[in-house]
Amino acid sequence: MTEYIVDKWYSVKLLFEARITGEPRPELIDDGYDESRTFEERIYLIYADSFEEAYEKAEHEAKLSESSHTNPYGLVQWIYVQPLDCFTCTTKE
Repeated sequence: MTEYIVDKWYSVKLLFEARITGEPRPELIDDGYDESRTFEERIYLIYADSFEEAYEKAEHEAKLSESSHTNPYGLVQWIYVQPLDCFTCTTKE
């Protein structure tokens, strides 16, 4: 019989969105300008005792990683939106 040892490592998938505030100056609009919404999925490797703790730790890290920068079209803010999934990382003995 194969035994699985569940380590305390989890991969947590989180969703972020790039939000642009302000209106770009008309002379800066070029082929690179896109009014659609942009999303990014990130996977965090988390050491925790349970799924719940893994989600909590990942969400905490996600909020700390929110960032912003200015580009020619306005202020871009990467905002944490929600968790998507969580998996345990297992090994065979």
